[in-house]
Amino acid sequence: MVKDNTLFDHVKLKTKKTMKQISEVQAELDELLKLTPQQKESMSKTELSRATKRVGFLKIVKNYLEQNPREGYVKEQLDKLEEKVKKIDGEYQVWLDGCENPKDTSEMRKAYNSQTGALSQKEKYNEQLKMLREVLG
Repeated sequence: MVKDNTLFDHVKLKTKKTMKQISEVQAELDELLKLTPQQKESMSKTELSRATKRVGFLKIVKNYLEQNPREGYVKEQLDKLEEKVKKIDGEYQVWLDGCENPKDTSEMRKAYNSQTGALSQKEKYNEQLKMLREVLG
């Protein structure tokens, strides 16, 4: 006997994440840009800095969405970048295990990065991951 799951199809549709729309991003951007000088003065330095960074980030997301990427493509790119980050982490750990007498972690990271440049590349990948996750909602 085959079960009829049509009762649950609407639940799946509502819970399925879809990509953000340009209008959603623009609405958040407008809200941040409409802050009055009084509102800005009442914000702490940290909050103001975060709001400013968020405006720049949302502009990038909006520009990306204006290119009309397919959702499947965005997910594919997200998966590829996550794999690259995992690979860099794995290579760093292998390099660290091969070192005699590992010292301070920050010194070791600097040495690894100066030799390979992988950790600075990882930072770029993480920025891209953040943007793609924002696009996917």
